[in-house]
Amino acid sequence: MVVSFLLLSVFSPVLASTGIMDNLKSVAGQGYDANKDYDAATIRELVGSIVQIGLGLIGALFLILVIISGIQWMTAGGNTDKINKARQRLINSVIGLGIVLVAWVIVYTILDLINTVG
Repeated sequence: MVVSFLLLSVFSPVLASTGIMDNLKSVAGQGYDANKDYDAATIRELVGSIVQIGLGLIGALFLILVIISGIQWMTAGGNTDKINKARQRLINSVIGLGIVLVAWVIVYTILDLINTVG
């Protein structure tokens, strides 16, 4: 629960300060124009915005799964089958969050290397 709070609190200010919705509206609303010279920075900002939105949604999904698992565990009433289901859902959601965070670190590192070279 602490991890999900930290993730949501870390990504919320970033989403609010970068004008993500403006980037998405400008690119999505116009479509691709073969005659227009697209700036690499604009494309990077758009990809970064999409990744940030995706990570925010994954953090929210993780929080929802943790809450559902906790409620199921608390209302199990000693039923070991329900407790095991809740525990397994909680373990799976933490593993999934770990995979997403590792993938984010890999992507961030690769994009950082590309930005320093190019």
